[in-house]
Amino acid sequence: MEGSQGRLQAAVKCEGRGVLHLEGQSRRWITAIALLSVIAGALLAGGNWGVLALSILAVSLCQWEIAGLLGVRSDRWRTSLCCLLASGMPPAALWGGGHGLLWAMVGSVLVFMGFETLARRDPSGVGGEVGRRVFSLFYGGALPCFFVLMWTLPSGAHWLAWTIAVTAIGDTAAYYAGSIWGKRKLLPRVSPGKTVEGALAGLGGNVLAGAMYGTFFEPVSGGAGLIMALSIGVAGQLGDLAESMLKRGAGVKDSGDLLPGHGGVLDRLDSLLFAAPLSFFWATMRL
Repeated sequence: MEGSQGRLQAAVKCEGRGVLHLEGQSRRWITAIALLSVIAGALLAGGNWGVLALSILAVSLCQWEIAGLLGVRSDRWRTSLCCLLASGMPPAALWGGGHGLLWAMVGSVLVFMGFETLARRDPSGVGGEVGRRVFSLFYGGALPCFFVLMWTLPSGAHWLAWTIAVTAIGDTAAYYAGSIWGKRKLLPRVSPGKTVEGALAGLGGNVLAGAMYGTFFEPVSGGAGLIMALSIGVAGQLGDLAESMLKRGAGVKDSGDLLPGHGGVLDRLDSLLFAAPLSFFWATMRL
């Protein structure tokens, strides 16, 4: 218990500093540029197969990190099963659309429940176990697949790029504005480092990015594009706070350490996980 409290206090202290360090910023930008280059290269060169490879890798890593946040990673059999089940969701979404993703999610729950029924020796605590794993499959498996669904739409590459651009620029604006000018805490019990000033700057970045993209992609231009970008920004900030809540509960600052300067895969995808379903909704409404 003392070790967990110590990690939590260290995480809160580190996140609440709001100070920009040159070395950390260099790592952050190098990682971001490298990550965007890999994504762009995979999409341009691989097409559907590139989307499939990236999404399967992403959902598998998300399962691993969520298991750590929920304190169940040590159970390698169940964690591996969730990684395997989640990896089937991107192909289902790519070739089966929304119905395919739905059936993949339902099938994953049925398979995991069947596994629990056959493999579990002591039924006590099964509710918590199943709840954590089903949450993991939905949060880190189904939600990322909305990017796959977007890819399958007409002009899907544009919608995907628009969503990433709006969310990423908003996140960047919120991070730097909050670090430099932030004074009023936004939700300190969940994320001590986030401020009202940063949140407002983030929404401004969302709108600016949406307006810039709207100059050459008509479906996201004008007043409708402004509302769309603003709603994506709000969803993204909620996604960021939701992951911060999981990290606070686990007593850690980052979900992992795979991405230097950013933390884990979930730390990079947290805003996008909430933004993607809403963006897919806007895309289907505008087509």
